[in-house]
Order: sequence, then structure tokens, then C-alpha cells
Amino acid sequence: MKRLFVAAIITVAFISAGLIWLLAPRFGTSQQPTAVVSPTSSAVSSPQRTSVQPTTAPSASFSQASPATFTPTENLAASSTIDTSNWKTYRNEKYGFQLRYPTNWLLTANVAEPDIPYSPLHVDNIVSVRKVGSASYPESQTVPASAAVYLNSSNLSLSEWLSGVYGKELSKVKPGRIQQALASAYAGTEGTVSFNELRSGDVDVAEVGRVSGGVLFYSGFFAKNKSPYLYVVELRLTFNKSAEPADAVYADMFGQMLSSFLMLN
Repeated sequence: MKRLFVAAIITVAFISAGLIWLLAPRFGTSQQPTAVVSPTSSAVSSPQRTSVQPTTAPSASFSQASPATFTPTENLAASSTIDTSNWKTYRNEKYGFQLRYPTNWLLTANVAEPDIPYSPLHVDNIVSVRKVGSASYPESQTVPASAAVYLNSSNLSLSEWLSGVYGKELSKVKPGRIQQALASAYAGTEGTVSFNELRSGDVDVAEVGRVSGGVLFYSGFFAKNKSPYLYVVELRLTFNKSAEPADAVYADMFGQMLSSFLMLN
């Protein structure tokens, strides 16, 4: 009996050890779900990282805005009574001037200089994008404005300086402002198509429209007596009758921008 009892105990011991050995790998695999937490958490955080990208993309791609996300400049009727109450202010403390521009135009640099055969001391750009093309093939078009400063070391009068720029006496050019310049552009007229001059306090002001290769260059010139600087604000508009906003809307907006020009000194 003792031998049978001892043999039974030994048998039970071997069976228990075998069960433990067989079950041990299963307990090991049951821990794997906790190891999956790490890749699961990274998968959750990945969309959070990519969701940040759309907020920074427009600043890098403003000149080629997608038609699906395009936000046009104020879609206003062609009118000189444009609401400028929410416009932004561009202010240049170094050269002492400021002007206002539409809220959804982008202040940037290195887009375009004024269409003038002199090198500016300083230039910044204020850029808009609009829709062109057909509904089937929509495209976008950049419309830049420039705010530039030129050195007038010889203390030339504004009319003398402009004669050097355009190579002729501008008083003989057809008088008019940007709306008349745009009408001349539509009529197919090339060259210097309009000229307007006035005096605002102690500041001489001139506006010149020039058309070349389907582009209207409309420039406002500002000069103060005995100032070493001469200021130019120019719109470069590739005119297109089917564009949105319309050319006439840009003409009116730019006229408002010129009228907001102010010398700080």
C-alpha cells in the first residue's frame, strides 16, 4: 500500500508539473495586448499631427490658392463707395509712411517691384488672389501691389523725376485715374494711357497708368519737398473681364489704397 501511495503522489506531481509547463506559454501570450498599447497610442497621435498642417499651408501657397478653398477679395460691385472700415494698416516706421489695404490681402515681400527703371531702397508687397478661367477649368491669379521707397538724392521735383522714369512730359498724356486707365486697356491701347496730378498739403501726388502686354501698371507717386525719399505704390493687374472679383473692383479698391497714403513725418 505504501508503494502504491507513493507512486500515486509522484504521478500527481508529474501531472501538475506538466500542466504548469503547458499553460505557461498561454499566460505569456495573454500579456501581448498590453504591449499593443504603444502602437495604438502612436496611431491616435498621428492624425493630430497632420491636422495642424492645413493651418500653415495657406501662408506658403497663397499665390496658388486652390479653387475649392479660395477666399476672394471683397466681392463688391464696382463702386467708389467701398467700405474700408475693417481694412488693415501697413506702416513703415523706417521710411515714414503708411497706407491701408483690404483685410484678406497678404503682406509679403519679393513678389514684384514697381515697373520703374530704378532700384528701390525698400519694397514690400501686398498681394491678393482671385479666380480666373471657366467653371470647368478654374484657376487662380495673383494680383500684387507694391509699396516702394526710392532715393531722390538730387532733390528733383516729382515732375522731373517722372520725366526720367517715363522718358516724356506726362502733362501731355490723357488725364484720368485708374478707371480711365482700365478703359484704355480694354480698348487695346498700349503705353502710358493716363496721368493725374494734385497736391495734398505739402505733398505732391501723381498717378500714372501704363499698359503693356495685357497688364495694367497703375502707380501712385508721393514726394515731399526736400525729402530724400520718393514713394511709389503700384498695382499690377493682368486684366481679365471674366475674373472674380472684377477688374473694376480692383480699380476701386486700389484707388482707396492710394487715397489712404500718409506720410508720418
